[in-house]
Amino acid sequence: MKKTTIVLGLMAFLGVLAGEARSTAVPCQENAEWTNCGSMCPPMCNSTTSTVCPQVCVPRCQCIEGKRTYQITMSRNLLLLFVVLAVIASSLGQQCGLNEEFNSCGSACEPSCAKPKPNVCTMNCIIGCQCKSGYLRNGQGTCVAPENC
Repeated sequence: MKKTTIVLGLMAFLGVLAGEARSTAVPCQENAEWTNCGSMCPPMCNSTTSTVCPQVCVPRCQCIEGKRTYQITMSRNLLLLFVVLAVIASSLGQQCGLNEEFNSCGSACEPSCAKPKPNVCTMNCIIGCQCKSGYLRNGQGTCVAPENC
């Protein structure tokens, strides 16, 4: 616990030194202002729950009192971009068979001749070809009408 306090204190001190130079160099976004002693856990408009946060000063742009801005980090944007690109890339080269269609978020428990109505299934998205509505996958992996199972 003591090492953590020392590390956080050192980070805050170095941050203040760096922050003094930044405070005049780069303006903050709308509804935000520069502070040399901001919160490590600023509130975001998409979160109404409070979190346990260390009381350490962090030099940063922070929301003006009473105003919240929606903050999406670059890593979240990049993750979303990679997911979208993966779906697009997988759909471009995908050739689905007879009575199949490409699904970017299909069921992990596709109905089959053996289990026409799976009773327990995860909520995972499966990217790929799945049987069209009204068809079931048979033992050979082909999508067929239920009467042909």
